[in-house]
Amino acid sequence: MMNCPEVARKLTRNCSSEGQLLKILAHAKKSYAWRDEWPTLQVDIQTEGAAAISRHQTSTTTA
Repeated sequence: MMNCPEVARKLTRNCSSEGQLLKILAHAKKSYAWRDEWPTLQVDIQTEGAAAISRHQTSTTTA
């Protein structure tokens, strides 16, 4: 069984925009949609991606 939060964190680690997050989701769907865990992974990717985008925006405004 796959550790969905960890996989999502690795996939979205350097995510900096909504467009990039959509590309990550599209690629992940091609790779993982056949797995039973896909719905959970999809939600985790969206959550972790939003957090990564927020961190990126915070770091660019304070730098």
